[in-house]
Amino acid sequence: MMYRVIFYFFLLCSSLFVNANPTYFAHERFEKFGIQDGLSSSKVFDIKQDKDGYIWCATDEGFCRFDGIAFKNYRWAFENSLDFTNQQALKIYCDENRIYIGTNFGLLMYDVETDTYKILKNNALQSENNLYSVHSIIKRKEGGLWIGTYGNGVYSFDPETESFNRLYYQASDDRVLSLYESPEGLLYIGTHFGGLDIVHLNTRSVTNYSVQNRNFPDSQIEAIFRDSYGDTWVGTWNGTNRIG
Repeated sequence: MMYRVIFYFFLLCSSLFVNANPTYFAHERFEKFGIQDGLSSSKVFDIKQDKDGYIWCATDEGFCRFDGIAFKNYRWAFENSLDFTNQQALKIYCDENRIYIGTNFGLLMYDVETDTYKILKNNALQSENNLYSVHSIIKRKEGGLWIGTYGNGVYSFDPETESFNRLYYQASDDRVLSLYESPEGLLYIGTHFGGLDIVHLNTRSVTNYSVQNRNFPDSQIEAIFRDSYGDTWVGTWNGTNRIG
């Protein structure tokens, strides 16, 4: 108990120090990492940290892991699969010993323990042989993942059964770019042209924020974030909005 008290006291003091010293961050050290440092590509689309502290990056040429010293690059290869010859990783999500990668051709899973890859197929993610790209992967409050696709809406994914279930609601646009699930049971869905859909998961009712209503700055929603004060920040191609 005493150690916990000391720990929180240290955090409080650190916070007060940073807030009282506006020049604190002026002395921060910025490091640039590129191909010359072992990164697989200079185009990095997503960054996550796993439970062991490793940093994982989704890049234009596969994905990579950074251990604080060096990068280890990963590239997948599947027999009899022409779709996954492209190595572009759009999104990455770390879940225990599994790394999920969103690509232009669907969802991949990399098993860290066995060093193996698996294509997570589902007919629902397919229409007339056209696979939908995965642009968002987040944790689902009830377990599993939420998967946002470009062109086929949102799915819940169960890692145990490896099954997908479509989330049906009155969507403003099925081209999903970003997702966030709130503690209140709301799923925020950022779309390409339809703005922000806020879905009440219990009732499936939808509130939409876009250029056409609510005086939203833009209808292309790239990022959604909830801050420590409970406000939701929405990043667009025309600035950011805060929803309180």
